[in-house]
Amino acid sequence: MLNYNQIIGQSENIMESLAAICNENHNLEQETSTMKSSTRECKSSISLLSLTFAAALILTSSITSAEEQKGEKPQIDASDPTRIVTFIGLGPKYTQYVDNSNVKELQFSLTVGLGLKDMIMVEGGYGNQSATKKYGMTTTDIRHFHLFKMDQVDKGYRGWGSAFQLNLAGTLPGTDGQNLLGLGATPAFALGGGIDLYPVAMVMNSWDKGFGTYNGGGLNFSPMLSIKMDYWDGAFVNIWPQYTRFFWGNLGDLDAGGGQLRLVTGGKFTPTLLWRALAFYPFDKNLRGYDYKGGFDPRGRQAYLFRIEQYF
Repeated sequence: MLNYNQIIGQSENIMESLAAICNENHNLEQETSTMKSSTRECKSSISLLSLTFAAALILTSSITSAEEQKGEKPQIDASDPTRIVTFIGLGPKYTQYVDNSNVKELQFSLTVGLGLKDMIMVEGGYGNQSATKKYGMTTTDIRHFHLFKMDQVDKGYRGWGSAFQLNLAGTLPGTDGQNLLGLGATPAFALGGGIDLYPVAMVMNSWDKGFGTYNGGGLNFSPMLSIKMDYWDGAFVNIWPQYTRFFWGNLGDLDAGGGQLRLVTGGKFTPTLLWRALAFYPFDKNLRGYDYKGGFDPRGRQAYLFRIEQYF
């Protein structure tokens, strides 16, 4: 690719050559004042043409350089939760309870990458609860991830990051239980063949809706297995069992614990437009439905989500 000095040099050579042609024309016809005027116009036109040519080359060079830089940008990998990205997402979510009630909502997701090391994620929804016919906000999740170190290796330890998570109760029955605050770490291991393991561990604390009553605290362990697939461009499958056990406070006294399984798959429509589908299955107690007055929500539940994501 030409640099700016070469571009300007070529432009000056072109201008000098064309000016010489005009000068020769001027020497042959110097007796005629009309030709003198034409020569001056010719020189002016040549100067303008040369400058335009130089500007066009510079602009083309800049665009080419920008395109090359874009080409060097790492591809989006939605299977990797430690990748610093920026995207917006929107899609329907359906939650079914064993008493045949359900919550239908439109869920949004906003993730903003802050530099090369930090990322803030906000997820929430608005929908309808079938039993009460009420409309309102569902749970809102706010997360911050800080990347300390992360390498791309075929096998072995890749690095780790810290995670802060705040889950806020919603207004609809089944979503209006606890507020949860978690702090933990996300290490990453490459197992080879496009398979990675992220054994997430967090210390969790629970408050009732409105933070009026502290319910207790415990530990969460959520090892996520991520598998890259070939059935679709950018396809992946995440198998994500999650278990929380409370050890102190009211929930600790109740010996409360609960697990769930998240199955996630996704792929690319275009290099920056992706889709994601999620299925959510509980193992036992609905911890998110607990409050200190009513106890645990006895209704088991399962949920399904489909979301379109635009990356930037």
